[in-house]
Amino acid sequence: MKRIFTLLIAFISVFATTKAADVVFSVVVPTPTYQCWVVGNFNGWNNNLHQMTKVDATHYTITIAESAFTDQTVTQANIKYKYLSGGGDWAYVEKDAAGAEITDRNYAVADTVKTWAMTFNPEVAPIPADILIEAYVEKAVTELYLTGSFNGWKSPGTAGTQMTYKPADSDANGNFYSLTIHTDDANKLAYKFAAGPSWTYQQTAGDMNQCYMTAFHLTEFIQV
Repeated sequence: MKRIFTLLIAFISVFATTKAADVVFSVVVPTPTYQCWVVGNFNGWNNNLHQMTKVDATHYTITIAESAFTDQTVTQANIKYKYLSGGGDWAYVEKDAAGAEITDRNYAVADTVKTWAMTFNPEVAPIPADILIEAYVEKAVTELYLTGSFNGWKSPGTAGTQMTYKPADSDANGNFYSLTIHTDDANKLAYKFAAGPSWTYQQTAGDMNQCYMTAFHLTEFIQV
């Protein structure tokens, strides 16, 4: 009886240690891509935790044991994730071929990234800057808000997101608004407008992704 009990304990022990599997992420990326990171529910959506290994110019891979997952309720069967071209900033998240948001991925043996919201380049130094952003909008827009990477994508309507109405620059066809913002890196500035104080009023024409502008002065004509 003692021998049977010992074998049963050994079986349970082996089963427990083999429950966790290795999850292999493999992805084909567009060029140029200098880095690739994977983020998901398995690591608490920490976008600065798992940098992938470069295989060649268009292929990256990483193997992560399920036992190392931050959330132990996550397995290969219910994993959700996305790729980024750089760590620590959602400005580098993957997009679809048209540059629109994609839904969280389910596990696949091999993935393909169509495009990046922005491509991280380790050779380009950050450019802190104050930038004047102006917008000329349809007359029906009686208030305008701005949010983006510069403020952690605050909800429109929170402190610092409302743009200033400029009556002298407005006319019968549209209203003019402006706001000076500070960004720690003008290379990856991205922002979006909203015609009211919540995400309900966000523009539907897509994200406004701006690169470094020498004049630090951007003027938009937008439909929201």
